[in-house]
Amino acid sequence: MTARPFRIGTRDSILATWQARFVQERLQDTGHPAELRFIKTEGDRVLDTPLPLMGGKGVFTKALDDALLAGEIDMAVHSFKDIPTRIPAGLTIGAVSGREDTADVLVTRDAARRFINRGGEGAPEPGTPSMATPGFLDDPGYEALIASSSNRRIGQWLARFPLHRMTDIRGNVQTRLRKLAESDWDGAIFAAAGLIRLGLQAYMSLRLEWMLPAPAQGAMAIMIREDDGRTRDALRGVHDQDAALCTKIERDILHALEGGCSAPVGALAVVDHGQVRLRANVVYPDGTGLISCIMQEVRDRADDLGIRAADEIRRRGGDALIQNLSRAGTQDQPAARWPDGSRPRIVLSTRLATPGDVTLAKQYNLRLADYPVWLYHRINLPSDVVASLLEDPSADSRAGSPMGGQDEVRTDTRPSSLAGARPGGLAGARVDAWVFTSRRGVDGWWHACKDEYRPSSGIPPIYTVGEATADTVRRRFPEADVRMPRGGDGTAIGEALARDCIRSAVHFCAVDRHPELKAVCRKHNIGLMEVEVYGRVPVPDPKPIHTECDAIFFYSPDGVAEFCRVYGVPDGEWHPVAIGRTTADAVRRETGREPLIPEYPGFEEMIKLVSYRLATRP
Repeated sequence: MTARPFRIGTRDSILATWQARFVQERLQDTGHPAELRFIKTEGDRVLDTPLPLMGGKGVFTKALDDALLAGEIDMAVHSFKDIPTRIPAGLTIGAVSGREDTADVLVTRDAARRFINRGGEGAPEPGTPSMATPGFLDDPGYEALIASSSNRRIGQWLARFPLHRMTDIRGNVQTRLRKLAESDWDGAIFAAAGLIRLGLQAYMSLRLEWMLPAPAQGAMAIMIREDDGRTRDALRGVHDQDAALCTKIERDILHALEGGCSAPVGALAVVDHGQVRLRANVVYPDGTGLISCIMQEVRDRADDLGIRAADEIRRRGGDALIQNLSRAGTQDQPAARWPDGSRPRIVLSTRLATPGDVTLAKQYNLRLADYPVWLYHRINLPSDVVASLLEDPSADSRAGSPMGGQDEVRTDTRPSSLAGARPGGLAGARVDAWVFTSRRGVDGWWHACKDEYRPSSGIPPIYTVGEATADTVRRRFPEADVRMPRGGDGTAIGEALARDCIRSAVHFCAVDRHPELKAVCRKHNIGLMEVEVYGRVPVPDPKPIHTECDAIFFYSPDGVAEFCRVYGVPDGEWHPVAIGRTTADAVRRETGREPLIPEYPGFEEMIKLVSYRLATRP
């Protein structure tokens, strides 16, 4: 008796049909006959409303899900990126295909017009695509108009090109190409996978290597009923293990952040030589507040890598960003100019801005553009280091001699870095003060000690630079004696330690140090131990500076040098703003410009200072 053919449900667009036929052919190759069933979805019927306002890309899948649950079809083929992270009860992913190119690409208006001139509707142009950068992207003053309906693409594009404007575009691939050809837009953003599968790769104008794709982009997912073992078994020849792992990791980020398919979350996991490398980000649709994360794990232990990345993004404000967008209920697309018609005041930040930074800048009519020099990650301190540093400084066990001036603890993510031995300078040493020179240092130490710390621990006085760092200390250690020396740099802290007769201190720092603090402590014979609580990695694929700017914020001396090495020194009239005197010296040395220096170090003071200077500039 001949087995009943499998019924494959699909939308009737050309791309959806291609994907369904791909699965049909793979099934038939393994002896499983199959036929296509075409189903219209709400997303196909309503083309004049932005996707986020329709509830996200789930509008493309619901009708197919309903048909599955009703038994009208045996499987539904989807672009995996269109499937909501919460799958309806009774359904499951039966197979994940191998991935096509995961990148996003820019198609210019001229390329779209070539498509129309050659007949449109799937008539590919022979040859390989030309990937020369369109000329308008090299003009920092040009206000290009780019089409996309994706919050993720809009946000990442505007983070790179803050003066550009965005417009919505809907429809299948051919429809969007036709709309672009007939418009005054400069270009539109497409998924490379869709163009390649339709044989239209010759019209791709520029591969956007710097743009992170949507979770699961480039993969197809086949949805089945949870209890349908026959269909699951038939799909074994379609399933790709590496693609399944990578797309799970990427979608775990989206699910953990409680973001739907239209949330501005980018993620890409890649298996390479037994390792899984993951990059992820989240960004407001106006291009501000970009939060990035990079992680790597061996393949056998990478199943929860997406959850770990989401935790890191959430800790840095990513969940608040998603929630703010959900409450707003709109794409919040920015204009390229302020209401009075003037050009926005652009401030380049050499560190990744937090959502709070973005909000503060907007209050002063400034738009932040992230041009970070490093991405940071917390370091796991050994438990004996944490326990030693939390001992009561007044206890008898700490009554030994103070630390010598050369003591230092350097740790990294390798479990064996300090295993088996108490680091020098901790055993029997008295710690008279803690020092924090950044919010990142406070955060790193808090996460290391929060399980052991108790308000009654009797922690020593805490010295900080900047009001923001001091506020972070007060939130984490509310009973602490927080001291913020005037001058707000390592030199000021060192002199304050000497005035207060501090004999030994611990500086919780990142890889970048404060040599001036060490020099002053050495001068006054103060033992200073550096405990590294944050590491850093270079920013992958740093973006070129494509916009005029009014100011650049610098936060550390080595950050100045690294920015100039990676990005160069921009031309034009712009103010360098240094967080403190030592950083200001580096600005003068590296850029040849005289920096602005706030009276008190801190991001808010830098914002106020540059806002005032720009308002009074002739």
